[in-house]
Amino acid sequence: MRRFLAALSMLASTTIAHGQAAISTAINYQGQLQSGSTVFDGTADLRFRLYDSAVGGTQVGPMIQPPPAVLRAGRFSVDLDFGMGVWSGDARWLEIDVRSPAGIGGFVTLSPRQPLLAVPYALHAVNGGGTGTQG
Repeated sequence: MRRFLAALSMLASTTIAHGQAAISTAINYQGQLQSGSTVFDGTADLRFRLYDSAVGGTQVGPMIQPPPAVLRAGRFSVDLDFGMGVWSGDARWLEIDVRSPAGIGGFVTLSPRQPLLAVPYALHAVNGGGTGTQG
């Protein structure tokens, strides 16, 4: 009976170790659409592009247009996956186009572009991804 429990315990720990999911390349972006003190409610089409500069520069990666966002007090949340190739360690700015209500009229490009800041996993990777202290 002890052998069976030991084997079962080892099988469970192996399954747990191999069952861990890799970190996604998607980022979550949250914002609020407003003009002056007026916030937008309803739906909006949003398009997102990454650039290597706050003004001008070169687009990095694909344009992403998620399904229409539902705005509540102007607030929205979207997941954006530009893939791994865009994260070279260099600064990135997010350019956003908006069309509200969704499907009606043309897109308007918001200004200025939004800088993307570091997150804990990125800081961990920059530090070598180790679990110990640095010497």
